[in-house]
Amino acid sequence: MGKKKELVWEATKSVAANGRLVLPRLTARYLRAGKKLLDAEPSPKDLHGFHLKTERFRDILELFQPCYGASLEPQLEALRSIQEYLGAINDSGTTQRLVLGNRRPRTGRLAPLAKFLDARVAENTAHLLGDLRANLHGDGRKAWRVGYRTAPRATAAKKQRTRSRKAPADSHQDLTGA
Repeated sequence: MGKKKELVWEATKSVAANGRLVLPRLTARYLRAGKKLLDAEPSPKDLHGFHLKTERFRDILELFQPCYGASLEPQLEALRSIQEYLGAINDSGTTQRLVLGNRRPRTGRLAPLAKFLDARVAENTAHLLGDLRANLHGDGRKAWRVGYRTAPRATAAKKQRTRSRKAPADSHQDLTGA
């Protein structure tokens, strides 16, 4: 297995500029992980790993939200939904392991619980996979790329700085009658 290429943070650049460099690569990694999950029959271990990736990716996007404003909200909402399904699947799996261990009773006292938990895992997995297809592929995939290249708040701040620099010169010209 190859070593992951580390993302570089350039200390001389602004947070927004670093976001434009880092977020597209992080997004591409996340989308590849989602595609890999969809292309296979995901095991509980695969789902748990993707849950952790989703949580980390969402945390990173939330850190950059002050730079991007509301433009990241659709992606964050998609990640919240994916996390909900992954969390419900994990909770059901954990309950199965705690209560049932390795047994899968078809009869007896625990059979209704086993059946319920299996159905819950299957239902949430189906919803998760549908959500992943909708949010990470086709038109949903394209939406992830929009907005990372220019941070709206950084662009607005840059325009404001440009206006501020011009203001004193313009004021001076007005005072001299030029």
